[in-house]
Amino acid sequence: MLQLLTEMGYAVDLLSYPTSEAHRVRQHFVLPMGSGGRVATLRRRARAITHLVLRKVLRIDRVLDDLNQARLGIAAFENQLRERAYDLIVVQDIYMLSLALRIRGDARVVFDAREFYPRQNDENLWFRISEKPETERICRVHLPKCDAVLTVSPGLVDAYKSEFGISAHLIMSAPWYRELAPSETVEGRFRMVHVGMANPNRQLEKMIDIVAALDSRFTLDFYLMGSEDYIRTLQARAASWDRVRILPPVSFDDIVPTLNRYDIGLYYLEPLAFNLRHSLPNKLFEFIQARLMIAIGPSPDMSRVVREYECGIVADSFAPEYMVAALSRLTSEDVRRGKQNSDTAARVLCFEEVSKTLRRVLATPADAAVEAATA
Repeated sequence: MLQLLTEMGYAVDLLSYPTSEAHRVRQHFVLPMGSGGRVATLRRRARAITHLVLRKVLRIDRVLDDLNQARLGIAAFENQLRERAYDLIVVQDIYMLSLALRIRGDARVVFDAREFYPRQNDENLWFRISEKPETERICRVHLPKCDAVLTVSPGLVDAYKSEFGISAHLIMSAPWYRELAPSETVEGRFRMVHVGMANPNRQLEKMIDIVAALDSRFTLDFYLMGSEDYIRTLQARAASWDRVRILPPVSFDDIVPTLNRYDIGLYYLEPLAFNLRHSLPNKLFEFIQARLMIAIGPSPDMSRVVREYECGIVADSFAPEYMVAALSRLTSEDVRRGKQNSDTAARVLCFEEVSKTLRRVLATPADAAVEAATA
């Protein structure tokens, strides 16, 4: 988003938590990060409970917005941002939306909804008690004030429409196009790969169990970041199988070239929550840019892509034995065909194509008028 806005001619300021890399922006307003340790954790929990009680008692929108800004530590930036007189404000955190609307002046406000926030972690009891009512309120009160809302999958587009009457733009999380060819498929050998976050709720151990049940043609490499404890658990589980490796993560720019060495991108995630069910993750499109065949469970939004471009297989159920059965039937020719079809899909499912809609949404009215006049 930062790169695109800069390319479009905007001078960009960024308000965020500290990041691991420097960004080419005019100014970076850095939010304070909470300290670690047991005492800090207890304080955060106490503060969260206090905010929950206050939200139940104080039902005035302005007061509730103030509470959210205090919790995030963003209230201190309000006056500085208001003085900037922006043309466009893009928001990627629902709790920052009220701040954007307060300081907007004549600016257009675009909410980039990466999740359907009222059901972001609905498998978690604490989320349902503490966060769900507040995210529902923010969506109901503030989304209609936005000039545009973006989201990442058809299922989430439908949810914002049915729950809040908001017509969100579908902007899939596709990476930049890479000029690559499918790697050579070795007869009788299928190199599978998974890249992403190591989070226990993703149950990555099921993919290890799938490989353990497959014949010797199949190997699986993981490139993981996230919970070190969970990664160690996966390493211990994988130690019994020489066909499974847990490897260090690679840099963002190296993901697609690294994946290109493989044959099959495996993404087998049981939808334990609404947003997981309607996931259309960037890794699916990274697999496609890497010219891999895709192997997934029956997640509706991902399945639609895989079937439309005939670039992979969709198991009939999320029970691991169904993926084992689907993979076991593969031939080398099936894998070559899937990789070749991903090569075709890569030319369409890339940021260059996706960003055409995004550019129209982000354009200033004057830019849009010029584009329309020259079209």
